Amino acid sequence: MADKMENPEEKIQEGLFDRIINNLTQLNVNVGKINAQLVEIEKQNEKTVLVSELWENYRKNAEFHLAKTGELEGPIE
Repeated sequence: MADKMENPEEKIQEGLFDRIINNLTQLNVNVGKINAQLVEIEKQNEKTVLVSELWENYRKNAEFHLAKTGELEGPIE
C-alpha cells in the first residue's frame, strides 16, 4: 500500500490551531475572572445606590415638610 503523502502545511496548521485554542482557553479564564470582579463591584454599588435612594427620600420629605409649614426658603447664595 502506498503511504499517504503528508501535507507540508498540516503541521504548521496544527501548531497554529493549538496556539489559537490555548489563547482562547486563557482568554476564557481571564473573562471569568473579570466577571467575578464585576459581580463584587456590583455588590458594593448596591450599597451606594441604597444610601443614595434613602438620602433622596429624606430630602424630598424634608422639602415637603418645610413647604407645608411655610418654612421653605430659597437656596443660599
